[in-house]
Amino acid sequence: MFPPEIIESLDNKIGYMMVVKGPPGSGKTTFALELLKRYVDRGIYFSTRTTTDMLYDQFPWLKDVIDRRRIVEDIPASISSLLEDEIKFEYTNKVEFAKEIYDAVDTVDTPAIIVLDSLEGIEGQIGEEGSSSTEMEILNVMRGLKTNAIIVLERSIQTSIDYLVDGVITIDEDEIDGRRIREIWINKMRGIRRRQFKYLMTLDGGRFRSFEPPVSGYHKEFGRFNPIKSNETFFSTGNRNLDGIIGGYLRGSHVFIDVGEDVNYEDYTLLYGMTVKNFVTNGGSAVVVSPNEFTTSERSQEERENEIFFMQDKEIIGRDLEELWVESNGKVLEMMKEMKMPILMVNNYNVIERVLGTDAAKRWMNMTLDITPRRESFVIDVGKSTSLNDELGSLACTHLKVKERDGCTILYGITPKTGIYVMEKKFSDESSDFDLIPIL
Repeated sequence: MFPPEIIESLDNKIGYMMVVKGPPGSGKTTFALELLKRYVDRGIYFSTRTTTDMLYDQFPWLKDVIDRRRIVEDIPASISSLLEDEIKFEYTNKVEFAKEIYDAVDTVDTPAIIVLDSLEGIEGQIGEEGSSSTEMEILNVMRGLKTNAIIVLERSIQTSIDYLVDGVITIDEDEIDGRRIREIWINKMRGIRRRQFKYLMTLDGGRFRSFEPPVSGYHKEFGRFNPIKSNETFFSTGNRNLDGIIGGYLRGSHVFIDVGEDVNYEDYTLLYGMTVKNFVTNGGSAVVVSPNEFTTSERSQEERENEIFFMQDKEIIGRDLEELWVESNGKVLEMMKEMKMPILMVNNYNVIERVLGTDAAKRWMNMTLDITPRRESFVIDVGKSTSLNDELGSLACTHLKVKERDGCTILYGITPKTGIYVMEKKFSDESSDFDLIPIL
């Protein structure tokens, strides 16, 4: 949910002062409110730009976790006159503001966590906006009470308070192929080891969530699972999240999974492995050209019965491409003729190009075009920074990109065009699966 550095500081430190900054709409208030949800018995929220009812309207989940009494409103006089039904606090000096902090801290468990949203709003109320001495006095009041504090800034630039506080957090946006991503930066965290300096985050559903790099692991035994049925137009990807995003893989087409250089093997093989598993469980047959880590000994009895052929490095080395193709294609044709099953072919061009060379890999690519005219069949091509990626992308009806960002695997569609999703693996006793969390 949160970067571990932030939680470690608030759980283990007393009098820890942290600022969070970022441009408008970046998620600063959402971040602060989510922290209060985590520390609901210790949290106090000082609002300077909105009322409690406005917060509840914007964040409906807030009503169930943060009592109205924990939200202290500080509304500018020009607005407060219009808000007849609200309890309002308009601070005219530092003493009045300090007293309000003292009174609020008495109502919660210790050590209290105070959120000031925003510092500029409070300084504006007491007529000393931008004063470093005022900032120091506010910090000293909270440190004297042995409270922790999250101070929201409306400015993204470096300011004098950055030097006075213990932690500096920046929430910002970036883009990948014209798609927005959000990141939370750990610029400064005094006394806390930084595991990494930034994390992916999302505001999906109006909630803040950051993503840590996943624990490495891959359940290679396929196990039994509930298959997803395909429809007349699309084969299922084997993952309900992905089916919901792109609809599935078009029958009789090529699919290209375009893999970035730093993506873990276990992540992108899980992506097409789920498709293979679902396809075979639904009565189809598959031919997979794959790295030798994906071995036949790791297949379940159910898959052996359904004829998944694995052509691996050791089977390709030293063999003539035409011979290999005749052998493998002959199996496919025989299966199609005798068993009348749908066929899925997965070509891992990392292996094919490395072992056979670029020219032979291009010939292989052209040969696989003969499979797709059958509506009951389709081809998945996988390329991890190969020289054929552009050509494979141009052949594909579905083009997915898989990349690494901030230690996480992200996925997005070129065709069809989609936003960016974090690929979050799920493990069970029998198999692996994954969720796709949108970066919004």
